[in-house]
Amino acid sequence: KLICEGPGKTIYFVDANNNFGCMPYQLAPSVMMPPFNLYNDYDRKKEITSIWISDDSDLYAATNTDTLYFIAEATNLYKLNAEGKAIFSFTQEIDKDSNFLVTKGALPVKKFVLGKGIIAHSFTGSNDNKRIVLIGTNKGIYGYDKQTGQSINYLNTERTGDLTITNMNADNTGTIIWFSTLEKGMGRFNALTNNLEFFPYPKKKVSDGTKYQVANFCIKSPTEFFVAIADSLPAVFNTETGTYTFIDDTAFRNTANKTTDIRADAFGNLYITKGGGLYWSKTFLKNSDKFFATDSSLTGPYITDITINGEPYDSKNNYYFRNELLKQMDLAYNENKIDIFYSCRGVDADSLIYAYKLDNYDNNWTIVPFSVFGDKMNMADYSKLKPGKYILHIKARNSTQPWLKNEVQLTIIIASPFWQTWWFWLSVITGVSLIVFAIVKWRVNAVRKQERLVSKHEKELLELEAKALRAQMNPHFIFNCMNSIKSLIQQKNDDKAVTYLTTFSKLLRTILQNSDQREISLYDEIETCKLYTQLESMRFGNKFSYHFNVDGSLDLKSITVPALIVQPFIENAIWHGIMPKEEGGTVTVTVEKRNNNICCIIDDDGIGREMSKQNKFKGEPSTHQSKGVHLTQTRIDLDNALNQRNGSVEIIDKNDEEGKSNGTTIILTFKEY
Repeated sequence: KLICEGPGKTIYFVDANNNFGCMPYQLAPSVMMPPFNLYNDYDRKKEITSIWISDDSDLYAATNTDTLYFIAEATNLYKLNAEGKAIFSFTQEIDKDSNFLVTKGALPVKKFVLGKGIIAHSFTGSNDNKRIVLIGTNKGIYGYDKQTGQSINYLNTERTGDLTITNMNADNTGTIIWFSTLEKGMGRFNALTNNLEFFPYPKKKVSDGTKYQVANFCIKSPTEFFVAIADSLPAVFNTETGTYTFIDDTAFRNTANKTTDIRADAFGNLYITKGGGLYWSKTFLKNSDKFFATDSSLTGPYITDITINGEPYDSKNNYYFRNELLKQMDLAYNENKIDIFYSCRGVDADSLIYAYKLDNYDNNWTIVPFSVFGDKMNMADYSKLKPGKYILHIKARNSTQPWLKNEVQLTIIIASPFWQTWWFWLSVITGVSLIVFAIVKWRVNAVRKQERLVSKHEKELLELEAKALRAQMNPHFIFNCMNSIKSLIQQKNDDKAVTYLTTFSKLLRTILQNSDQREISLYDEIETCKLYTQLESMRFGNKFSYHFNVDGSLDLKSITVPALIVQPFIENAIWHGIMPKEEGGTVTVTVEKRNNNICCIIDDDGIGREMSKQNKFKGEPSTHQSKGVHLTQTRIDLDNALNQRNGSVEIIDKNDEEGKSNGTTIILTFKEY
């Protein structure tokens, strides 16, 4: 399980039972027992974990405990006489328990301990002081003085934290010590300045507590090391830049990324143990062909390259550096054109036969015999793969052998486009539901608000209609009419009194009939106005005259207007326009059609609004209270809001050529239905 070479090409090894053996170069291939008695009954329970031979033939052995062994000049096993015969300085025999014992000339074995719990893993020479041996341990770097037997603490974990030294190399001066660790990658220690640096290698994923495990390293050039990275590919480490260049030969793709050892010999051969297999290259050190031959147990097909939609898959996923072989590809829905290149080593390429199939796409094997383009151009191509899970199988054999047991199995998962996923449709349904809910809620609130507004307007309209009725039935007007009738009776003017009373009763009957109706025909409204004007004319005699001009082409009975809407304007024209005028005047009511609308025009030639306001300001007494115009305007506004009638009131102040007021014109406009 362990082997090392010493001066004179003497080989020492340790077998699986912790027994030492040696093989002198000149006596090869003879194997003999070593010239020392290492074990007693207690020590044999320890396991030898590392051996090393210094340049001056001293042998060092580490165990799985804190005990180490030192045998001076362990490789000086014999001398050659004049005839070239080996003369050994020791003798051996087998004891009663079948153990080899050195009975004469045994080399002394020195046992030493660096410290409690300090377990050695590697050795190297100090170069500047041949007495000192550098020892890499689980607690850092220690030195052992083989003359005094004392240990020297170079670098311990009190300064670095957990630090297991797997190998070391000191420069010619002994000042710079390069070392590999299981926790922090490669490291460099300057024994003169006590300066310490670590060089972790790049990882695809780094999390708290990540360890950078370098199992071993060896010299490639004055500024480079070959390094065996325990959880990745082997690499070349540059001591000047502190960077790693991974050796990504395709031969490494069919084994797990677990490199345990790496060695280079004097003939330019490089040996790598990775994923349980042995790889070697005769020419790698010369930087020519990066080809590694594999042992026969690793033969079988493997994937060399993958392109997705024409682009290399490894360029964006870097699958060469994963801890294990590529087992699964997760692709987007539009990454559905896949070309997979494959090859096979360890089998005669000229007679190779391949077969591949893709589960859930084509369950039949596709046979590819004797590729025309050579082994490196074998390709399985798939276009327009639908979303789903597929498993690719690739196997190989030559024409005279059965299919190799090692087979490629690659899982390919193509995701569905987002618009075909359940969460997208759930989001759409939820979003649409929320929008519909918001619209319905907004509409319900709007309808309710409109209903509240209509209800409010209707209430206000009812109140205004009641006020309008009360305004129409002004007590002064009723009393004045009754007094006029009384006066006519007292004057024995019975005919006129009867006419007055008849007209008054018709007006009262008309008003009372329309009092419970919100809308009446324009015909009824004009008839009411005529009765009212007739009564006022009879009452004031020749003080004013009136005229009603109605367009005969209009069907007034089919035109509806708010009840009692015109009369207040006629009342104002008489009382505030005509009556203050000494010579009296005329009120003209005209009903006509303009621009598809019905217009009711109340025109008077009285004193005008401005003079009427001045009379009120002067405090002239008036027995008439005008409330109808304001109520009528508000009723028209509410009627527009409720019925969209687009009714309007326009007041025009008339002036003569000298600019004096000579009356007022009121235009009531109703939309014709």
